[in-house]
Amino acid sequence: MILADQALCEQRDFGPMPEFSWPDRSLMPASDVMDQSWPAAVSELPLGSHVSGRVVGRQPFGVFLLLDGVPNAVGLAEITTMPHGVELPVL
Repeated sequence: MILADQALCEQRDFGPMPEFSWPDRSLMPASDVMDQSWPAAVSELPLGSHVSGRVVGRQPFGVFLLLDGVPNAVGLAEITTMPHGVELPVL
């Protein structure tokens, strides 16, 4: 699992984003390029690695990130638990 630092995400200005959105395909590498790059991304980011990146999509279950320092890798910062009544911060 790739963990995103929530404070780091909140400090950056990612521009306006609708409440929930799938990643904008124009910002994403082609799917075959991501498939080919994934083994290198996994070896660069051992379990428990802290990462930073640019949020490119947001869903109730987490955010999609283009990962800094790992070309063509897209991560999911998954939300597994959240206190009742709390909402994701507006980006």
